[in-house]
Amino acid sequence: MPDLTTLQDLAANARQKSDELRNRRREAANVAIRGATRSERSLNGLIFVEDIGDVLLFDQGVAEFVYVPEALAMRRVSLEANETTRRQFFEAIARGISSRSDILNIGAGTDNALIEAFQNVGHAVVATDFAHNVVSELASRVHAPTFAGDLVELDALLPPLSVDYVIGNSTLGFVDPAKLERVVRNIVSVSRRGGIFTFDL
Repeated sequence: MPDLTTLQDLAANARQKSDELRNRRREAANVAIRGATRSERSLNGLIFVEDIGDVLLFDQGVAEFVYVPEALAMRRVSLEANETTRRQFFEAIARGISSRSDILNIGAGTDNALIEAFQNVGHAVVATDFAHNVVSELASRVHAPTFAGDLVELDALLPPLSVDYVIGNSTLGFVDPAKLERVVRNIVSVSRRGGIFTFDL
């Protein structure tokens, strides 16, 4: 089994750096709101959303896409209907890479199937998502280190070449296109061996 302590330390360090960056943005924000589900036409610009733990870009009350834990109840219906197939798919990917690897799961949401599938095959997994409330929910569901962070800042949160592989399931399609090139560069910078991106049609 890989050394989980290393990934726990990696996640703890990333959490600390992420909190520092987010606190600076909170202090610099002109407006802060409690929940991401609030929608008012008057919301424009970069606004700090407390339950997300970061700033979101609003345009006439509409914000960038963010997954929230409240969506889990609706999403769970479709996930559970395909649970066996999804786990088999993730385990097949996990068996196809070097054994006992350190894996970074980006855009993890609250989905424990991918994490558990990789762990079942013998890999160590550290998971991340953008929103603090989502990562808190995920941490309560998995036995893996977690941290909240923006993939645009991944290079500031993790040292270069800190994991063997990066896997993201249905993740990059939700990244603001203006940020995508930097996000991909950051993913490459933390990975020693490569990345695996899966997607749904």
